[in-house]
Amino acid sequence: MIPDNSGGYKEVKNPPKLTKKDIKKHENELEVQKQEELIGKKLIRKKNGTADKRSTNTKAIRTPAQIEASKRLVELNKKRKEDRLKQKELKEKSKMENIKDEITDTIINVVSKPIEKVKEERKARRPVITEEEKKAYILKQQKSLFS
Repeated sequence: MIPDNSGGYKEVKNPPKLTKKDIKKHENELEVQKQEELIGKKLIRKKNGTADKRSTNTKAIRTPAQIEASKRLVELNKKRKEDRLKQKELKEKSKMENIKDEITDTIINVVSKPIEKVKEERKARRPVITEEEKKAYILKQQKSLFS
């Protein structure tokens, strides 16, 4: 007689013999079912029927130091995100200012002012390069030829 899934028994002439491995697997299966009832969720099982340690480790509680570290990490990430957004805004502002200057320089000034005044304003806006800066630049160029 072998039990079937419906709760009854089947009559078999040559019943399969239970090995130690089968018995152990059945015991492990019963243990896992009890654990599942206590925890309230389905556990992952290995081939031999035991519960996998990764799914049964529900007693692991985070220490206060771990909780503090995670809070600090979240705060740092928020700060980093805000800084990144500020940098992006500054970049966009400077880009818009450059575009605005270019538009006024190329279109508005050329149309409304005489060309001599526009050229003088461009020269005034250009950065002044001193003789020392020129010499340093030339020296740097000469060094880069040999390196």
